[in-house]
Amino acid sequence: MRRNTIGPLTGALLLILGLFLLLNPAKLHSATLYERYMVVNHNGQEILCEPYIVAGNDSVLKLFQQKGEISSRDFPDFLYLLQQVNPLIPDVNHIRPGEQILIPLKKLVPRSFPNQERGIVDIPFITITSIPDILKKHAQPHKVQKNDSISRLIARHYGPYGSRSYQEGIDIFQTLNPQISDLDKIYAGQELFLPKASLKSELYYSALFDSSGRLKQESLLDDLEAFKDKKAQGQASVSSLMESHNPYKIAASILNGRLMDSGVYFFPSENGTDVQLDLSLHPLIEKPNGEKILFVSNSMTEKEKAAVKNFWPAVTLNPVSANNPIETIMESLSLSKKSGEPSKDTLSFADMALMATLKARWIFETTDKANGETVKNAIFLIQSPSEKIPDTLCHYLNTKRIIVKDILQKGAAKGEPPAYFKKGYVAGENKTISTTDKKSFINDLVIALDLYYAQNIRISFPYSGIQITAFASLISTGEGQELLVDFENIYGDAFDAIKASGFTIISVKKMARATTVIKQILTSLDIPYKESPLFKGAERSAMKENLFLQIKGGYYIERKNHRKYLLLLNPIPEPIVRFLQESGIDIISIQA
Repeated sequence: MRRNTIGPLTGALLLILGLFLLLNPAKLHSATLYERYMVVNHNGQEILCEPYIVAGNDSVLKLFQQKGEISSRDFPDFLYLLQQVNPLIPDVNHIRPGEQILIPLKKLVPRSFPNQERGIVDIPFITITSIPDILKKHAQPHKVQKNDSISRLIARHYGPYGSRSYQEGIDIFQTLNPQISDLDKIYAGQELFLPKASLKSELYYSALFDSSGRLKQESLLDDLEAFKDKKAQGQASVSSLMESHNPYKIAASILNGRLMDSGVYFFPSENGTDVQLDLSLHPLIEKPNGEKILFVSNSMTEKEKAAVKNFWPAVTLNPVSANNPIETIMESLSLSKKSGEPSKDTLSFADMALMATLKARWIFETTDKANGETVKNAIFLIQSPSEKIPDTLCHYLNTKRIIVKDILQKGAAKGEPPAYFKKGYVAGENKTISTTDKKSFINDLVIALDLYYAQNIRISFPYSGIQITAFASLISTGEGQELLVDFENIYGDAFDAIKASGFTIISVKKMARATTVIKQILTSLDIPYKESPLFKGAERSAMKENLFLQIKGGYYIERKNHRKYLLLLNPIPEPIVRFLQESGIDIISIQA
């Protein structure tokens, strides 16, 4: 049965069980080494956790730097989940040596692992390590000799051509030598890496291949190594910031392609003399679908272009100088509407009460190699690291098949860190109040807005020549504005007489809608608010290119010398709530 929460006893027993199994992995399986992890269900989200015994020099910051996808992407979320999955630890900021804890590594989608619903998963230890790194330990350098061929080199240690063992050797060779795109074309003097026969004697060798005998490279293996070691994570990060000042490297990353900007290609020509293509002068980008884009300078002759086109018929020749900025390069690839004009590329979608709109410099589609799905890429040019889209929002957009890439332009300022890493920063709170009972609703609403509230205040006012006493509730801003609230106890002329006496008073009907009550209170107290407010995803000086988040039916309040508040009458995605809280906004969810 799937666990919805972890009670103290259950959590402790599972932790002890997980640690025992983790420390005795060989007893689980004889052929392959495994590690056992826990799956904790927190508020409907399944979290993959690693059982861990705190060492003498451990700290939360050290664990944050070393452990997992969650910590590398979102430190506040890591701290929050660390506390939630360890209910027996009073304060996760003060962990002690010898304590047994669970470290949240990764948020899972259902059925990511076999038997995930049971709360315990076994993961092959080999999948935690980068496969290319393993292969390099069992590889030897080889300088190509005349009459060498890849098939003969591989067959020496991996069996005859066409056998399964031979195919395994070829897959390993291609992983060790990603620069070789055509196995039939190698030349004398070329430096290669050949797989050693010793690799086949390793216990984990069979775990390197799937059921069809092909090397596992882009499935669960790459995904798992990302959260096991932050240093090995690299391309798995969804952080949007791209800091390279090499425009061709940026363009290749945007296109999910491979940049070749060093070395020399030799192409045969009609007169028998090889044509040399210096990639440092003419960079080449190869896209995932095999399409090649060559950036040619004015020094390239028509003869050289013809030789390249003859060898690569589908190559695109782009006459762009190496000194041109990223804007010129990208626009030359037809990713912009019109060269020299601000982008009009816009992408919008709705999710619950959220309407999200991306207005980027470029928006275009690519195909995800792993699953063949179409993803949208939104590219922004920014002036400072502080202008990047926060990782919280990047993760959320990834779930919508949208990839954000922020390009830090050359000569950009250093910028400030995110607000929630600054000393003295206080994140917003998240509260829920009910509208079932109007008196309780107003009481909770006023307190959540940091106003003053007193119930059943005696008031006295003249009516028809006599002094009348009545009771009402009082709301005060503490800055001179006061409001009386009547719950249908005062009627007719008496209500008007109270107003004539100088009081500000509203009557709250039993069946009044929450929106009506909210507007009554805010308007009567002269508290400004924005209905269906619009928030920027990043703090940028220019409003035209950003991620815009509109909260339909929400009320945003920003009082001078006070906190900021967002009243939600309809739910919005949880990552958006966290982003707003990180921006210092109190979230007040109003439920019927």
